[in-house]
Amino acid sequence: MTVKLIKLRNGLELVSEVRLTDSEDLILVKPYILQNYSVPGAPGLYKSMTVCKDFLYNAEEDECLLKERDILSVLTPHKEVLNLYKDTLEDSKMILDENLETELDDDMNEFIDSLNSTISEINADFDEKIKNAENISITFNMNPKMFMAFLARGIVSMDESGEVDFDIESFMKNYEKFKGMDDDEDFNWNPKH
Repeated sequence: MTVKLIKLRNGLELVSEVRLTDSEDLILVKPYILQNYSVPGAPGLYKSMTVCKDFLYNAEEDECLLKERDILSVLTPHKEVLNLYKDTLEDSKMILDENLETELDDDMNEFIDSLNSTISEINADFDEKIKNAENISITFNMNPKMFMAFLARGIVSMDESGEVDFDIESFMKNYEKFKGMDDDEDFNWNPKH
C-alpha cells in the first residue's frame, strides 16, 4: 500500500492510498481530507489538531480518479499523518461491518423507544403538576421600552417585593394591535395619549 499526501489546486489536502495510471492521473483508494484545527490548550496557547474526513462520503465507491491538472503536489506523509490515516481506515471498517450496523440499528431503536417512554413519563408528570399548580413561573427577557409599555397597559404588574405578574387577559386585549404592527411602525406605548 502506497499512501501519499496530495495537495490539490483548490486548497484541499488529501491522504490516500494511491495507484498510478497510464497517464499522470492518479487513482485514489479510500481518500480522506485532512483538516487542521487550532484548539485551546494551556491558558493563552493553542495546539494544532488534524482530523480525517471522508472525501467520498456520499459515494458508493471507495476509489476515484484524480486528474493531473487538479494536483499541486504529491508528497510522503509524516508518520503521524500515516498513523491517523490507518486508524481512520480501521474505524471505518468497524462502522461498515454489516453485523455491527444491524446491532447499532437495534440499539438505536431501543434508545428511541426508551427516550419516547421517558418523554411520555415526563409529560404525564408535567401535566399533573400543571393541573395542581397555583402559580407557574416563567422567565423571559424583554427590552425596557416594552416592559414599561406592558406595565402602563396593565399587562404586567409589580408588587412591593419586585415580583412581576403577567396578566394574560390584558395581553390578549392588546395582542391584535401588537400583531398588526409593521416592524418599523412606532406603536403608541403610552395608553393615556
